[in-house]
Amino acid sequence: MVNAQNILKVADAIEQHSIPGLGFNMDYLKTAGRWAHQVDHLGVADCGSVACIAGWASTVLTHDIGFSVAAKALGLDGETADQLFYATNHPKAHRGEYGPLSTIEADQAIRTLRHLASTGEVDWTV
Repeated sequence: MVNAQNILKVADAIEQHSIPGLGFNMDYLKTAGRWAHQVDHLGVADCGSVACIAGWASTVLTHDIGFSVAAKALGLDGETADQLFYATNHPKAHRGEYGPLSTIEADQAIRTLRHLASTGEVDWTV
């Protein structure tokens, strides 16, 4: 069962830009600058870092980083985590492959997170 409260915390954090210096980009778990090095939980201020939904969830909800950490914090099973973190059920995804991560913007991710919290389903068309 999804953790709606935590999912909404992540949606709110992305929407409100609540972590200074941390942007949104579905192509990166959590990276800093042009070299795309992983950064630690607190090392995001003013360094040009970006994170995907899993990176934001890890940063907002835990003191660790990773897809499995984020999935657990959001109460996601494996299939739902793949749909959310890799957009495997995106209308433009080929069967069994990642969706078009580079085209997913923060507003679409926020809508998808809010829909997930209320329905338990990942829908990239909302």
